[in-house]
Amino acid sequence: MRNPLDIWDVILQPLRRRIIEELCKKPSYISELAKRLDVERMDVVYHLSILERAGLIESRYIVLEEPTPKGRIGKYYGVNKEKLKEGLKEIEAELEKLKKIVE
Repeated sequence: MRNPLDIWDVILQPLRRRIIEELCKKPSYISELAKRLDVERMDVVYHLSILERAGLIESRYIVLEEPTPKGRIGKYYGVNKEKLKEGLKEIEAELEKLKKIVE
């Protein structure tokens, strides 16, 4: 199993937490997400790639009803809730260990 603090490092970044929160509300395309977060599209792309590598979000390609300048295929992102819950449990366990050391 991976180091629980690796997940902590990933979700510690404020924009990544905002992305997770937004995707929990509604799975989205990159452009939709950037607009809702009021951040540059490239910033969203960068942080989505980190979250996806960590397994906290997942993506799939779908055919769009209305084509965009980039074509008819869109990449749709959503939260991998099971992995997120698992990661949060691992973080909680690590925090409990630290509490015992401090007490």
